[in-house]
Amino acid sequence: MKDYFSQYKFVGDYRLYQIFEPYFKNISQKSPLVPIPISPKRLEERGFNQVTAFLQQDNFIELLEK
Repeated sequence: MKDYFSQYKFVGDYRLYQIFEPYFKNISQKSPLVPIPISPKRLEERGFNQVTAFLQQDNFIELLEK
């Protein structure tokens, strides 16, 4: 699991979000989630926010910004 997450987060293999998405979907049904944002520079490097990718169709609120 650690290797998958490293591949997803640091290499930017966006397709791997599908592996983790069911876990976050189960959590978000209980209460809203507030993801910690990444910096604009990191967003540009990765091309996506690895946390909000999990939460695309779920109950989350972007309250914080960097």
